[in-house]
Amino acid sequence: MKKYLFRIVLILIVLFILSNISFSQADLVSLVKKVKPTIVAIYTFNNQGQSLMQGSGFFINNQGDVITNWHVIESAHSAVVKTFEGNSYLVKEALGGSKESDLALLSVDIRNDSVQGLPISHSTPEIGERVLVMGNPLALEFSVSDGIIAAIRNIPEYSNGEVIQITAPISPGSSGSPVMNMQGEVIAIAFYVYFHGENLNFAIPSQRVIDIINNKRPNPISLAQLSAVDFKIFEDSSHRFFVSYPSNWEPVTQNYQNQIINGFLAPTDSQNDSFRENLNVIVETYQSPVQLADYYQWNINQLKAFPDIQFLGNYDGFVSGVPSKILIYSRSQSGKNLTFSQVYLVQGNKGYILTFTAESNRYQVYQPIFQQMMDRFRLNTNF
Repeated sequence: MKKYLFRIVLILIVLFILSNISFSQADLVSLVKKVKPTIVAIYTFNNQGQSLMQGSGFFINNQGDVITNWHVIESAHSAVVKTFEGNSYLVKEALGGSKESDLALLSVDIRNDSVQGLPISHSTPEIGERVLVMGNPLALEFSVSDGIIAAIRNIPEYSNGEVIQITAPISPGSSGSPVMNMQGEVIAIAFYVYFHGENLNFAIPSQRVIDIINNKRPNPISLAQLSAVDFKIFEDSSHRFFVSYPSNWEPVTQNYQNQIINGFLAPTDSQNDSFRENLNVIVETYQSPVQLADYYQWNINQLKAFPDIQFLGNYDGFVSGVPSKILIYSRSQSGKNLTFSQVYLVQGNKGYILTFTAESNRYQVYQPIFQQMMDRFRLNTNF
């Protein structure tokens, strides 16, 4: 009799657990359907109409105002948002936000169409709370991921207060994606991935968004005006690429072993700073088309010649819409400990290497700028 009762109790427990799982899954599906119409993919362009980068965002009201990251739009001359239903709208102007907050409030010309906004939470989420992210990672529009709040912390990459660490996966292109709780409220905005680790993703708390909404610019500014202030564009027509770089960085051209290197030097951080963080772009031309895997391996073999080199990580990605290899390593150079982030990509018989270099103790500070420059690098096959 006791065994019989035990089996009944056990069956009831299992059924209860399964019903909760089923309910949770059904609830998640329902939430995704509910929030999808509020999410937008964002595509930005330079003053010649060439594509710069893609990001994510969301409507906050039915007037067509959109929240995204500042770094998504800061070098854009114009931008378009695309909805889940397939409608595309022009961004009219920036109503608020700043580089420091890495948040932007945009006014979008929705014409006479009807849109709905996401509610924004005024409370701090709990560690362990389940979250949902929807956005445009690697231009895979309206992708959904879920996870939990892993921590609330300060990081060097964001100087405007605490950020929220999440386990929901994000990628380049996810910038501006809403991080939502299970009630469909925005609790944070995805903005940064730490590539040195495993699934270390960060988002700006919703309170910063509320601050931006409550403190709009007295005079809205067009994207064209923003791009003229913050970023400049360098174009190399002979090697078919262009790159956006911060307006306070210095462009330089070097001739190294009969090879032209286009470089961009950051200003020094202080009078005692003797190293200028930088981006270098090298283009190598071969007699026949080159494969990415071969090109990457050739360069790895050359780097192994340095006795003090330490390989810190590598991953696959997309730059300018084409597959790329990204390698992070450190070594000493001229008495300084430096960290390098190299991006390899190929186009026909040309190989491209983007090398971001920073002092190792400053690398995490500059990494977001490097990421933005990589996002904005473009190969141009229309010359």
